This record gives sequence, C-alpha cells and structure tokens, in this order.
Amino acid sequence: MASSFEQNLEDETSAKQALDKRAFHNVIVLTCAQMFAYAIAPLSMAVGGLSGSYLLGDDKTLATLPITFFILGPLFGAMPAALFMRRFGRRAGFLLGSAIGILACGLASFSILQNNFWAFCFSHILIGVSIAFAQQYRFAAADFGSDKMRTRGLSWVMAGGLVAAIVGPQASLYFMDYFPVILFAGSYVGGMLLAGIGFVALLFLKDGTNAHLAKDKSVKPSRSLSQIARQPMFITSVVCASTSYMAMSLVMTAAPLAMIICGHTPGDSTNVIQLHVIAMFAPSFFTGSLIHRFGHAKIIAAAVVVFLFCAIAALSGIEISNFTVALIALGIAWNFGYVGGSSLVTKTYEPQERGKVQGLFDSIVFGSAAAMSLLSGVLLNWVGWQAVVGVVFPLVGICALVLFAQRQSIAALEA
Repeated sequence: MASSFEQNLEDETSAKQALDKRAFHNVIVLTCAQMFAYAIAPLSMAVGGLSGSYLLGDDKTLATLPITFFILGPLFGAMPAALFMRRFGRRAGFLLGSAIGILACGLASFSILQNNFWAFCFSHILIGVSIAFAQQYRFAAADFGSDKMRTRGLSWVMAGGLVAAIVGPQASLYFMDYFPVILFAGSYVGGMLLAGIGFVALLFLKDGTNAHLAKDKSVKPSRSLSQIARQPMFITSVVCASTSYMAMSLVMTAAPLAMIICGHTPGDSTNVIQLHVIAMFAPSFFTGSLIHRFGHAKIIAAAVVVFLFCAIAALSGIEISNFTVALIALGIAWNFGYVGGSSLVTKTYEPQERGKVQGLFDSIVFGSAAAMSLLSGVLLNWVGWQAVVGVVFPLVGICALVLFAQRQSIAALEA
C-alpha cells in the first residue's frame, strides 16, 4: 500500500516537473516575442504622431490621429483575438498577430512613401490589432505550470517588455533615414524587421497550454455580463484604470509633437518616449507585491499623486528635463493606476467568466484612451501644450473621488 502511494506521489511529481519544463520553454519563447513583436508598439508611439505631422503639411490638427487609431486597434482586436485563440490555440493566434504586425508596418512605410495620411492611419489600426494578440503573451506565460513557474513567467515576459521599450524607439531612429529625404518611412521598415524576429521566435511555442482548463467541471453557472458590470467594484476598477489610461494617452500622444514645437529634435522626443515606456513597464516587477502589501486603494491613490507630480513638472517649463521628468512620472503613474485597476477587476468575476469580463474591461479602457489621444492632438494644435496637461487634473480628480467613495468596500474585499 505504501509502495503504491509512493509510486503515485513520484508519478505526480514527475508530471509536475514535465509541465514546468514545458512551461519554462514557452516562457523563454514568449519573452523573446515580447522583446521584438511587441516592440512595434513603442516604435509607433515614438514616431506615429511625428509621421502624421509630416504627412499633413501645415494643418496639424489631426497629427495624432494615427496614435488614436493605434489605440483603437486593441479595442477592436481584443475580442476577436481571444475568440480566435480559443478556437485555434495560442500559437496560431500569436503567429497571426505577429504576421499582421509585419504587414501593418509595411503598409505604414508604403503610406509615408506615397504621402497617404489615411492609409497611414489604417496601418496603425492593424498595428494595434497585432498588439491585441501580443497583450496575451503574459497571460499565456501563466497558463500552466506550478505557481512559482507562473509567477516567474509573468515577470520574465514583463522583462521582455522593458527590452521592447528600448529596442522599438531605437529601431525607429536607426532606420529613420533609410529612405533618402523622406523621413520616418524607414522607421517602419525597422518595425517589420522586429515583428519578423518575433514571428520566428513564436514558431517554437508549444501549444495546448490552456487545455487543462477545459477539464474542470466544478464551476458555477456564468452570470450575465450586465449583472457583473453593474457591481460597484467593477465600476470602480474601470474608472480607475480608464482615467489612468486616458491621462497617459493624453500626455504621451501630444508629447513628441510638443517637443518639436518647443524646439527639440526628433531624436530628443524619441529618447524621452523610450524612457516613458520603460517607466510604464519597469514597476510591474513590484507593483503586484505592493498591491498585496498595501492594498489596491493605496496603490491607485499613489498613482493619483504621481499623475499630479507629472502635470506640475510638465507645466513648469519646456526644457528637456521638464519633458523627461514628466513623461517618466507619467509612465509610473499609469502603471500603478492601470495595474491596480486591472488587478481589482479580477475580484469581480469567477474564473469561467473572465474572458467576457476582461474583454468588456479592455474595450472600455482602450475606447476611452483612444478618444483622449484624439483630443490630445486637437488641444495641442488649437490651445497648446499647457491645455493638454491641464486635462490631467480633472481626470485624476474623478479617479480620486470614486476611489475615496469605495475605499471601505475595497478594504472589505481584501480582508
């Protein structure tokens, strides 16, 4: 009897080790994909608005529209990406997303060469759709394996995001003059190369990572989406994440153009955006631990404070140092607010409800962020940089009020 028990225990241990080994393999693949396939996101943020300005000529009102379209991409692509991967698997979905990224960057480069602003905007919707697939990398890293392996996988993939934050903008600078006289078309050739490297990495992904989820029959019936969305905690999480993303989108979208207007070079603006994107990802290594230790409300409140610091720094002058400090603070604040809100929403649904709830959550957040990025260009062109930054105050004020009203409910949820 004891021998049989020991044999079963040994078999179970061996199975877990084999699962962890496979999970480790996929984590390495996904980290590499995050480094390169995801790098077209910071690349587009760095030069999308500048390219739009270049294509438009004298009237710069719609210069940030390509960034708006880029943010709309994940909004339109999140649910189709999830449904596609549910039917065909992670590997097929990630390869499709990477292929879309390659084609989108090619279209962006061609649009600049043809001086076609609207085709350039459309290319950024496709880049955004590609990123909708890439945003699932971190979730795929936690699909299976031991708890320790899942945590490690998430951290490693986020580390890949840091590399992407450096590689993307630097590639845009390196390839910017690839085509003589015509600026920025070469930047998207660099994007094609990065997405292509990510595609090759994803060929080594082992699929079937989430097959075990289908075996669990002991689940409660799913509630309707409207029933879940009416929960005060769901509304709170959406408001906190949305206002954080809106404030970030507003300032980040306008910053490269504002720097050019203030006399700085495209290289200066690209470097600042690179630091901003690094600041967006770097805190992710410890944001989860901070939330676990101090609670969601305090971390989101910290985001409000850092957003205010960002706005004050941006309004204090137009030197490189002002833009740099403001954009770094903007990235940190976004991380605390968005990760805090995203973590809080996970308390509002059961595991079997997560797909549709996460889809709704992302749709609201990305939709509001897209609207704010469009407003950013209009405000910058008609009123100026100070007006853009000024909108941060009411946005974070709304977040602070909702957070204050629900602070006791959040504390009770975490108890």
